Amino acid sequence: MDSIMLSVSSALSSFLHTRHIANATFHFSEIPSAELLDSIVRWFDQPKSKSRKRISDPLLAGSTRLFAKSQLLDSLKSRWRVTLGRQTAGGCYDWAVEELYNMLAASERGIPSHSIVGFGYIRRGVGQVQETLLLTELLDDYTDGQAWLECNPTRAHWFVQQALELLRKSNAKSIYHMGVSAFNITLNEKAVEPMNLIDMENCFVEPLVIPPKPSPFR
Repeated sequence: MDSIMLSVSSALSSFLHTRHIANATFHFSEIPSAELLDSIVRWFDQPKSKSRKRISDPLLAGSTRLFAKSQLLDSLKSRWRVTLGRQTAGGCYDWAVEELYNMLAASERGIPSHSIVGFGYIRRGVGQVQETLLLTELLDDYTDGQAWLECNPTRAHWFVQQALELLRKSNAKSIYHMGVSAFNITLNEKAVEPMNLIDMENCFVEPLVIPPKPSPFR
């Protein structure tokens, strides 16, 4: 994703620890342990197919507990887009790039979200990026929003209030999450910021500029 970083030019400054393993490249915010690198290699060894091209699960390596998301790029167009740092016809980047960019923006602007620990990619064939990986912190004391609601149905009003406040803060920083649901929120009532936004690939990071309409009464 070296060329991908054209879309997130400041990202590599936060991920100074680079490791190369065979045809894979990884960038970390801190020096990775040998156990973590071994776990990542095993992660990439998992069988994948078009029906199972996205995988997301906890990634455990000794005392290190992370959450991993990977995507198999199954089309020639998506591989070239990601390799060259190009956008789709709709003006967006592919999922892996979009989420990386949006999560970095959220972190820089102080929006509660799980911090990125590192990211990586595998090149095959003629040097195309064919698989991507995003690593974030795994917050064991946070609960999936939907699971929390199922256990606390009488507190749905409080949940909605907190979620709306989180969205207000996000929108005020010009980050607009377009796919918010209970599944895209994690919750820890004891934390200063009780809610985090996750799954941020479907966001607008720039302000929504709506051109003014002329008044029909002029």
